[in-house]
Amino acid sequence: MSTSGESVKEHLRPNFNRSIALDFQGAKLSSDSGFLLLRELDQVKRGYCRIISAYSNRMTGKSRGSGGGVCMANQESGGKHLSLSEFSIALKSNEAIWRQYEWGDMRVGYETYLSDFEDTELLKGLPNNMCPCPHWGYLIAGRMTVRYADHEEVVKAGEVYYMAPGHTMAAEAGTVLIEFSPKEEFRKLTEMAEKNFAKMQKKDT
Repeated sequence: MSTSGESVKEHLRPNFNRSIALDFQGAKLSSDSGFLLLRELDQVKRGYCRIISAYSNRMTGKSRGSGGGVCMANQESGGKHLSLSEFSIALKSNEAIWRQYEWGDMRVGYETYLSDFEDTELLKGLPNNMCPCPHWGYLIAGRMTVRYADHEEVVKAGEVYYMAPGHTMAAEAGTVLIEFSPKEEFRKLTEMAEKNFAKMQKKDT
């Protein structure tokens, strides 16, 4: 006899064959996980303005309780919405695919990690060989470790996160995330990452 919790799960995910494997943007998922991923994506949409508002507050110097910080998604007449196919591919390797789009002063990233990934090699040449760009995001699936000079933090699927400047990160295989970063700061990061990535590709050939 199933418990009430199990009954709720079966009601939410009726007739799922858990042996079926899905390919979601390069991440291999069971059909059971795929359903949960779709539900998490719905939560991403709901939390979008909350994340952007936090960034706006930071840039304007307004505190959370000041009443300031208009959602930047509403500052452009008519708003914005895109399908994932409209994002450009900033980086593609056997380990990761970074998709991105720039809206106003923001870079919106959708990142899929196909295998275990660490960004330390891509950050060489930046201050202290660490990422100087802040990021706000939501971890849709997987697990990510963010390392600072004096400590590290673990971000799990279903969590909203903030990465302060001066960090490196490692993502487990199957990690999928959506992330928001200041456009100009991220461009500087990307320039160095592309140079390092090209060097890595030459070594592999």
